[in-house]
Amino acid sequence: MKLLDTTYLIDLLHNKEDALKKLDDFENEPALFIASVSVFELVVGIYKKYTINREKNVEELLTFLSSFEIFGLDLNSAIEAGKIHGNLIREGKEIDEGDTLIAGIALVNKVDTIITKNTSHFERIEGLKVESY
Repeated sequence: MKLLDTTYLIDLLHNKEDALKKLDDFENEPALFIASVSVFELVVGIYKKYTINREKNVEELLTFLSSFEIFGLDLNSAIEAGKIHGNLIREGKEIDEGDTLIAGIALVNKVDTIITKNTSHFERIEGLKVESY
């Protein structure tokens, strides 16, 4: 199972060539997944960038996201993310909390691979394979 990180989704939404080309790799995937944290990050980006048509942009985003299954941050995912984040801090390898939350969601939902350009963060997390594009 593959989970698409926020970096990939942003590049896909901006029709970046490398992100579009990566879509070919997913041809045989029965489903692609997104963490609810990525939805949060994408909406933050809309509200940060735009002052008008925000709601229209959010509606367009939701239409785009409707073709993916979205895993939410539940109790088990939060606990897993907390363990990961605490261990990374203790080891001096701290990453963004959002990335830790995404990793916790991925691991609890048995996702084995995350698609991202932010490989340096996700490679620190045991149990996750990381694919760049």
